[in-house]
Amino acid sequence: MARLLDEKNTLTFTATATSAITTEYAFVKYDTDESNVVLCGAGELACGVNQTTAAAGERIAIVYDGVQRVQLGATVADQTYVQSDSTGRAVTLSSGKCLGFMPVGGAVGEVRSVSLFRATVV
Repeated sequence: MARLLDEKNTLTFTATATSAITTEYAFVKYDTDESNVVLCGAGELACGVNQTTAAAGERIAIVYDGVQRVQLGATVADQTYVQSDSTGRAVTLSSGKCLGFMPVGGAVGEVRSVSLFRATVV
């Protein structure tokens, strides 16, 4: 099993899940305003990574900067920039918004560490 980096220097905020968020460690985006979040779609700009699952209407912690865990939506190589897939999981950057850098990759469904970017690079 690949070693996860320690979660360090993370900045967080809380928001309300507009709809159920059933995946831990997924990219989320703002919904109607900055107090509501939903899972990111493919290539979309994220506001951070959720820490737990949440039912619609529940408050949820979001990490938006630092080293954080994220679930993989496909196999990702070591030292790769990542974006969101259609369900908020990390995949290799192609034409979407760059959300972070993954020093150690892994296989679909695994959880790996990512150094989050606060703003898009592309």
